[in-house]
Amino acid sequence: MLCLNCPCARATPAHLPLQVLVHDLLDDRKSAVTPMRWAQRFALAHSQLTDLLDCAGDVAVTDARAAATPADAELAERFLNRELDLT
Repeated sequence: MLCLNCPCARATPAHLPLQVLVHDLLDDRKSAVTPMRWAQRFALAHSQLTDLLDCAGDVAVTDARAAATPADAELAERFLNRELDLT
């Protein structure tokens, strides 16, 4: 999730559905792992996405959640499962 730290990163409205899904999945994972593991692996990204979604606003986030496709959901899962990592 280093993309959230990149100074060259850009988020457009087209990215919002995927960002909302990743944020929601991070919320779900909080109860599935130990607090230490969640803090080490997910807390920073969750905080960064929370800030990004706050900037977008509640209406945009709600609309993005409704607009998310099954392909977006699959991509979000693969992203969090580290299936997209370059080795």
